[in-house]
Amino acid sequence: MGGISDFLKNAYLYSTFWHGGALYIGLYTDPPTDAGGGTEVSAADYQRCKIFTGETWWGLSGIGIITNKTTALFTASQSNWGHVTHWGIFNSNHNGNLHWWGSLKSSFEVVTGAVVKIDPGEISLRIISG
Repeated sequence: MGGISDFLKNAYLYSTFWHGGALYIGLYTDPPTDAGGGTEVSAADYQRCKIFTGETWWGLSGIGIITNKTTALFTASQSNWGHVTHWGIFNSNHNGNLHWWGSLKSSFEVVTGAVVKIDPGEISLRIISG
């Protein structure tokens, strides 16, 4: 089995997160897998949070590692969204393709009136090869 060079890892992240289009963060109450699935919040008032590409939002924090530098802020909940445990990054606000996913540093219950935010450093994406 081959590997991915450090150059290509950073080049891929740079091209995706600095020069791609808008991306969207979704919240999960049951984690997805690399194949998708999981249970994304499905409340009528929930929508994914739009995030942008570029240096304002993302920073390389090592070879093949990128981390969010800006807070992702969701609209205030108008209902209970459940116990949120994971996040996913999509290429669309509705449906679309799951590109990356991971667990939140701390899971939490989203109740009516809550404003969900994902702080800088909460999302760290890493390309590994082996």
